[in-house]
Amino acid sequence: YDTFNVTDVTLSSSTVGDVSLMLTNTVVIMNEGRLGDSVITIALDPSDLAVLKLNRSLATSTMNTYLSTSSGIAADTSGNMANPTINLVATVFIPDTTRATLMTFTFDTNTGELNLTFTDVIQITTFDFSAFDFQGNPLIDENGLRYSLSQATNFTTYDDYTVVVYLDPLELVRVKSVERLATSLNNTFMTMRADAIDDHRFEDVLAVTNGRAVQASLVIEDTTPPELSQFILDMDEGILYLTFSDSVRIDTFNVTGITLQATPIEATANNSFTLTNGTLSRSADNPAVIELSLTEEDLNEIKRNELLAISTSTTALSALNETAEDIARNQLIGIPSNMALPTGTSGFIADTTGPVLRSYILDLNSSRLILDFDETINVRSYSTFSISLQNAAITAETTSNYTIRGVVLGDQNGPTVTLGLLATDSDSIKCILDLGTSTGNTFLTISSLAFEDMNSRPVQAILTEEAQPASEVIPDEVKPSLRSFHLDLNSRTLVFTFTECTKLDLLSEGQLQYISNTNDTMPCEVVQLTGGTPIYDLNLATLPLVSADLFAIQRCSNLGVHHSNTYFSASEDFASDTSNNKLIAIPSTGAQPASRIISDTTAPLLENFQLDLDAPQLHLTFDEVINVSFISPSLISLTDTSGNASVSLSSSVVASETDYIITINITIDDKEAIDIEMGVATSQLDTFIQLAEATVFDVSSNPVNASSQPFPGVLIRDQSGPMLESFNLSLDSAQLALQFNEAVNTSTLKINLIEIVASIDIFASRFALEYTTLPADLSPRSLVVLDLHLRDLNALKADVNLA
Repeated sequence: YDTFNVTDVTLSSSTVGDVSLMLTNTVVIMNEGRLGDSVITIALDPSDLAVLKLNRSLATSTMNTYLSTSSGIAADTSGNMANPTINLVATVFIPDTTRATLMTFTFDTNTGELNLTFTDVIQITTFDFSAFDFQGNPLIDENGLRYSLSQATNFTTYDDYTVVVYLDPLELVRVKSVERLATSLNNTFMTMRADAIDDHRFEDVLAVTNGRAVQASLVIEDTTPPELSQFILDMDEGILYLTFSDSVRIDTFNVTGITLQATPIEATANNSFTLTNGTLSRSADNPAVIELSLTEEDLNEIKRNELLAISTSTTALSALNETAEDIARNQLIGIPSNMALPTGTSGFIADTTGPVLRSYILDLNSSRLILDFDETINVRSYSTFSISLQNAAITAETTSNYTIRGVVLGDQNGPTVTLGLLATDSDSIKCILDLGTSTGNTFLTISSLAFEDMNSRPVQAILTEEAQPASEVIPDEVKPSLRSFHLDLNSRTLVFTFTECTKLDLLSEGQLQYISNTNDTMPCEVVQLTGGTPIYDLNLATLPLVSADLFAIQRCSNLGVHHSNTYFSASEDFASDTSNNKLIAIPSTGAQPASRIISDTTAPLLENFQLDLDAPQLHLTFDEVINVSFISPSLISLTDTSGNASVSLSSSVVASETDYIITINITIDDKEAIDIEMGVATSQLDTFIQLAEATVFDVSSNPVNASSQPFPGVLIRDQSGPMLESFNLSLDSAQLALQFNEAVNTSTLKINLIEIVASIDIFASRFALEYTTLPADLSPRSLVVLDLHLRDLNALKADVNLA
């Protein structure tokens, strides 16, 4: 045996040696206890066997299997060298009928090298990597750990038995991302489909199925720390994409270990931001990529910083070692802040989405509109008159709306913007009774011009057809107070300025006071308001004074003369705001002084008059109180409609006190003049009046204007018969003068009914005129003088008891 030299053996395909193989590392199978034998059995070396099996022209049958040996192949037990053998044909050929299968494998988790060793020679060109699966146990159920391989960078064989596969880096990451799989001998098993590779006969190998999975003979555990190779910051979606060299664990990932900074060489408080939290997920395409969804707070803080993450050149990242670890618990290779990882040319995605208003609160208590956006707002971009409130979501149903001016409170950029409502804004909203009182009647529209985000993207508009309801409306709970008031006697109004939009409820609960000394708590003159219809304009309430109140003020000689002694007081029931908060009461002891008094400079106006010829009196009604001390009745003329016929009141006198209605007693002479003038005051059609300038003065010394044309009035006709007021009897001149209280129709005088008596005694002497006749002038007049007939005169003289 020990003289046998296997390298002297050559197998060939024919006698001419077309294809031949010189054996190399074969082993002689020796029979123990013997020095040798005439029959030598050689166990072929796998490499020789592979050459034979892969060569289709050699050793496939007896027809192509020949053997040759050299002269020095062996010696017998006597030391005689064997003779050479030339092209000895095989007498028996036994073909290979056993299918190859996977015998063992090794896996290097650091490099991704996978060595698959088969039981027989395989055809490397038929290798299908996708036919292999890792699994965590020899037998697994549907929930067991399994990974189907699919991608390799390359594969080869060095001995035709073992396939050396290098997993694609992404494939290696995917394998390692399955926790508790292929990390040690205990959890590294492999199954294989029959079509994984062909043997030397181009037949499928014998499959390795679940339940008979082959265990790895060697697993080189992962000791390589992961590195962060690149990142992408998407400011539009708020996602930070982190690409590592290996799959890292999500359960131990520390977001606070990541800092974004504006420059790769340093991180300062002004140009950097360390993340505080976020939601982690693994990319479905690449397990080495971690998708970190930034919290809204962090994203807004990043956007708030106008130096950071506004472009590729202002975005870099540093990370602490403890930020992450791979599945094998290898800690991340940290990135110091002075060597921060810059983002690549495509590693920064700018914010291209306009901010969206998510909700808002209308706080009428503090006069604020609090707007909550989905991202940071540049408060300097605010444009006034771009936000409106309306009382319904749909324009067609809207009955009230208001466009806000407002001002931004504070200069801090952020997702929440607080607008301070101007007084006009707050008052206007409060004054619209069906707007801004609840979420049911508070809807907002916003123009795209209202705000911009930090990347100058305009806010997304909310149209009137899609108005957004308020998330909360805080009603006004503050009681209104009277800020000031002024009395305008010229326009005859009382103007109240409140701290907010306020309506007047019970006017009788308010009063004007004259106080002679501001230290005096007791009013000396008071005018209680009685009525009027207020006119509202935001926080102004203008009360046109009803005549009764105006006249009451004008009758007070001191009230309303100067702001220093004109005060106002009211109970809480006097007024309330639109939220029904009652007025802060103003007690009479602490009455509020007028801010100003506007004096009456308007001439009084005659509103109507009544001529009562029965009284007889003339009643003049003015639109304000008249000072009776300065009335000149002689400047009053009664006229017909044209003014051609007129009667002046030359002797009539004022019979009333200072008031808006003036009564003039018409004297007998003036009454006679009216009666005599047949073209005046005979009916409604010819009862007119004309006032000369300065006929009357109001209490502010404004004279009445002269009448531009006759003013019609009401006539009360004389319905009483004339009454004899006095008489004079002159026996010397033979005349009887009869003075009536008004003009009489002289022609109707019945002289024979006139008796002259000695006394009121019914038995006294009396004489009835019998011969005296009517005077020649029969015109109407109050004094009728009768010339006594001589016979009547002598009869009177003859009666010694009479006249």
